[in-house]
Amino acid sequence: MSMNFSWQEFKEKTRRALLSKRSKDLGVFLLFFVIASVFWLIQTDNTMEKEFSIPVKLKNTPDNVVFTSEPAKEVRVRIKDRTSVMINYWLNKSFYPIEVKVPDFLGKDAVAVPLAYFQQQVRRQIKSSTTIVAIKPDTFEIYYSKGAYMRFPVKLSGTLKTARQYYITRTFFSPDTVAVYAPQDILDTMTAAYTTKRDVANLSDTSRISIPLKPIKGVKYIPANVNLNVLTDMYTEKTLEIPLQGVNFPPGKAFRAFPSKVKVIFTVGLSDYQKYDAGDFHILVSYEELLNAESDKYTVKINNLPEGISQVRFVPAQVDFLIEQVGEADGKN
Repeated sequence: MSMNFSWQEFKEKTRRALLSKRSKDLGVFLLFFVIASVFWLIQTDNTMEKEFSIPVKLKNTPDNVVFTSEPAKEVRVRIKDRTSVMINYWLNKSFYPIEVKVPDFLGKDAVAVPLAYFQQQVRRQIKSSTTIVAIKPDTFEIYYSKGAYMRFPVKLSGTLKTARQYYITRTFFSPDTVAVYAPQDILDTMTAAYTTKRDVANLSDTSRISIPLKPIKGVKYIPANVNLNVLTDMYTEKTLEIPLQGVNFPPGKAFRAFPSKVKVIFTVGLSDYQKYDAGDFHILVSYEELLNAESDKYTVKINNLPEGISQVRFVPAQVDFLIEQVGEADGKN
């Protein structure tokens, strides 16, 4: 005996079951059960313990202080009180970050914050009836060294690629140099402050990208993040008509080309489209070159290619030519 399973039929049966009177009654019962349980917990005099995490924020760190151990980002506080009070702490999430002003706790080689300081800061945020059971870690120390100072240029670690028909006209960082605090032996090995690796593709518009500098143990950057500015432009084609000019022809000789002008087609950035005209290009054909030619066709080439253009081609790519005698030939009687 075979059974045909229909997903649509299953969903419909499930929907009807959930909307049935029995399901509604069960839902109402569970809701009131949860409410009653909460009220029961609130009304009892039982106590409970719970651990909360409180963020720690370091303030006013001197520029030349370089942490050599990772600063703790939080402390864990276990407290005890009546159930109703603890539920209130849990629901309101009412603990604010504890601020540690670094200069107040600078030791010889570590920032050492006593446990009593955290107890005091936590006590300010809890009710007088609440007991602090424990605070972890019970030893809050951050080791540091006082680094020497130098400035280094910022360099990108990564690649930048444009979308099709676009190109990068300029890139620059802001700021373009950063202050680096580190032991002198580390500074002596550095030539630049490199960013974290960042590969960016399909650039088609001016972009401003925030990038953190690459972390190095014992090194502190100010600022720790820089902005990479990428300027782009779009490629377009431009066509100009340029005459062919003979050069170094002796008296009585002249250069003739058919056609006498060719089209120069090249790729240029859209913003520079109006920058170039026919006067920027010279197609010069020398007498010596034509004397050595193996046919009566000359392959067009350009003698000076302006900066900023690419993908140059000529139409036509070859022209017919002749060296014409003009005036009286030398030695004629």
